Amino acid sequence: RNGSHYKNGVREGGVFSPIAIDRIELIKGTNAASYGATEPTGLRNVVTKAGGPTPKQSLRFTLGTDNFYRVAVDVDQPLIKDRLYSRWAASYENSEQYSYDFARFWRAVAYNSLTWKIGPQTVLTTRTEYFKARQHNLAFVNLPYVLAPFTHNGQTVQQAVGMFGLGEWERFSHINLAGPVPYNQVRYWQSTGTLSHRFSDWLSLRVLGSHWERRQNRYSSN
Repeated sequence: RNGSHYKNGVREGGVFSPIAIDRIELIKGTNAASYGATEPTGLRNVVTKAGGPTPKQSLRFTLGTDNFYRVAVDVDQPLIKDRLYSRWAASYENSEQYSYDFARFWRAVAYNSLTWKIGPQTVLTTRTEYFKARQHNLAFVNLPYVLAPFTHNGQTVQQAVGMFGLGEWERFSHINLAGPVPYNQVRYWQSTGTLSHRFSDWLSLRVLGSHWERRQNRYSSN
């Protein structure tokens, strides 16, 4: 794992959503120098979806245990034939698949991409993404623990029993000292523009521009 997060070739805030992802590139070795940095484990570049010439739409609704559900819509629609393409995607999900009470996670995402073929060799692509997520009481340090006898190789010691300890921690999984109110919320949006022009089979030029903003709010009763 490394701290270098790129999206569409631009350094960004490390926030992305599954509904907007087209593919993830891992760049290793000297090729990573083209991004201005190298990492032993390689650079991760998230490439988001772009519009194409063929219209297509999808709507997915997923259900799971513990009040999990996700709804996602993805629309690929040309606006001007062979000239202007658009891609729209949005999703909302909610999950309570955690091991103690009051824990909840939800995430809402909206995404848009526009691709304009200015000329046979010139393309302008814009991408805009809005992301908002909130976690309620996911800090496991709020769970209590007790000391209980634990025998190993014939020796009995006092073992901490809790979320991170050994033993029957399930007995305490319903306890959350923080209560239902505290949360950790992230709001993020990013806008990126890419202008590319191909001069020949071996020479091309690409200009990138991006702006992103990440805001994080936390409330704790501890």
